Amino acid sequence: MWGFIGGEHARFRNFVRPSQVGAHIRHLLDGRAEPSVGHNPLGAISVLVLLSLTAATVITGLAGGEDAHGAIAFVLLALVALHVASVVLMSHLTKDNLIMAMVTGTKDASLHPGAQDAEPPARLAVPVAAIVIGTAAYSATRFDVQTFMPHDVAEGVEAGEATSHHAGHQTAERQTDDD
Repeated sequence: MWGFIGGEHARFRNFVRPSQVGAHIRHLLDGRAEPSVGHNPLGAISVLVLLSLTAATVITGLAGGEDAHGAIAFVLLALVALHVASVVLMSHLTKDNLIMAMVTGTKDASLHPGAQDAEPPARLAVPVAAIVIGTAAYSATRFDVQTFMPHDVAEGVEAGEATSHHAGHQTAERQTDDD
């Protein structure tokens, strides 16, 4: 959602530039890493791959394809680690604190001469994002009540041991069977 209504540099139409990947890689290999106002070309592709793998993880989880789900989830985790390492490396190479920029939404203007202030997110971006996140979380718990439970609690629910209501129900059944 943020890729459509977020700030200027978060919008897909502004940061996806596959035609610039080759030049970006050549600059990196030549030791001429240049700071970019928004995502650099490899960072933009990384974001798209991470979003795609996240969607694939959800879809395979819902569809019950455990083997595919697990494999995609591990690839996703590996790419998240690679992405974070790349952000740290690019921050060092370009002297641009990318982690702080991701948190605050701003960058050091002295590293980007001639850059203008970015267009802010759409007026309703934050409320729409909150509604989307809330709806997704609610939907996940309606589909699978164990979604946000710690693993050991979720296993207890699955085995019928964690809730007093369920445990009481089992006790009543045992008493009925014994009578």
